[in-house]
Amino acid sequence: MTASSAPHRRRPVFTIVAAAAAAAATAVLLSGCFFIPLADNRSPFDDPFGPSFDDVRSHHAELQAALDEAVPAEWKTTVSTASDNCEGACNLRLGVSIDPTAALGQEVFDAGDAAAQAEWEEGERIRVPLPADVLATIVRTAAPIAADAHLSFDLEPGWSEEPVPNPAGVELFAVTDMAAAVAEVTGLTEDYSGDDQFRLANGTLSVATSSGSADAVLARLP
Repeated sequence: MTASSAPHRRRPVFTIVAAAAAAAATAVLLSGCFFIPLADNRSPFDDPFGPSFDDVRSHHAELQAALDEAVPAEWKTTVSTASDNCEGACNLRLGVSIDPTAALGQEVFDAGDAAAQAEWEEGERIRVPLPADVLATIVRTAAPIAADAHLSFDLEPGWSEEPVPNPAGVELFAVTDMAAAVAEVTGLTEDYSGDDQFRLANGTLSVATSSGSADAVLARLP
């Protein structure tokens, strides 16, 4: 072996070592990205720098208090954590269930004639239309709080805690019908439709405020 040929023979060894080191570094980086959401019981495929369960829960009380003050008493709002499913929870955000009282369900029941009332069967749900101004109030209240937290939020129809009283004595519950209110407030009339601020899917209205600004959302409200 000559002195001039030795470095050339060692170069492939150095290349292999460098490649192995780079692969190891990449593996550590990727495993770290997977580990971050897993440590929070999220999907390993979630954005590792996205909101955690603790991040979202830390804003539950503030939003709940604001909604309790702003929303009419005949409608109950319950704040929770909403998410998608990416082989586990992902895309975490605030969730708000909008529930009618049994009294509202009874108003709808009583508005029907005797024949209509007799058709109700055990376990059926009485659909109570959500007024557009109540939906707008909920969005107007939630949007700034969610935006300040860099979170989006979902509004979903809920049902009454208590059954609706009725002469037949069958168990009926009131459920929120958001369709007309969503159409009036956002212009969305079809399921699985949306734009930059609002999206409607499976009856749930998603509001995009994770950018940190609620201005575009609030500008859409009547």
